[in-house]
Amino acid sequence: MSKFSILQKSTARIAAETARIMVEEGVHNRNRAIEKAVKRLGMKASCQLPNSGQIDDAIRDRQQLFNQVRHGQTLRIRREIAQEALNFLSAYQPRLIGSTLDGSCHSHSPISLYLFPDCVENVVIDLINAKIEFTQQELKTILADKTPYRHPKLEFLVDDICVELYLIAGKNPSCIAHMETASLKKLKKIIASNGLSSS
Repeated sequence: MSKFSILQKSTARIAAETARIMVEEGVHNRNRAIEKAVKRLGMKASCQLPNSGQIDDAIRDRQQLFNQVRHGQTLRIRREIAQEALNFLSAYQPRLIGSTLDGSCHSHSPISLYLFPDCVENVVIDLINAKIEFTQQELKTILADKTPYRHPKLEFLVDDICVELYLIAGKNPSCIAHMETASLKKLKKIIASNGLSSS
C-alpha cells in the first residue's frame, strides 16, 4: 500500500470518528471534534486532517447507515405483525398489500390486508371475540376487472401500528390480481430470504 493510500485511509478514519463525535455527542465545533477524534484514534496531531467537505460526507454516510438500520427495524416489525394478522385471519384468504410488502414503509405506514369473507359480519365477530377494538369506514376499490366495488375497511392498532382490513365479501383473491399481494406462505418466504426475522 502506498504512502498516499495510507494517508487517505487515516484521513477517512478521522473524518468518520469526527462525524460520530459531532452527531452522537453534539460537538458542533469541527476543530474540537477533530482534536477529540485524533486523540481517541491514537494518531499524531501532525497527520493529514480531513477538510469540511470530507467531514460533511462522513456525516451523511453515517446518517444514511443508521437510517437504513432504522428502516430495517421498521420493516421487520411491520412484517412480523402482518404475519401474525395473516395467520389470525387465515379463514378469509388474507393478502398483504402495500408498503409493508414492497418494503417502502416508514414509521407511520399502516399494514394493509385484503380479506375475502363470505360475509363481513364474520370478521367483525372474530375481532370482537378477540377483544380487538376497531373502527369502520366505507370506501371504494377498483377490482381487477376494472369495476368499482364499495366495501368496509376496518382499522385497529397493534403496538401503536395501524392495521387496515379491506373486506371484499363474496369474492376471492383473483379479484385483486392486478395488485402486488402476498399470502402468509409468501410473506414467510420474503421474511426468511431477507433475513428480517427476529428469531
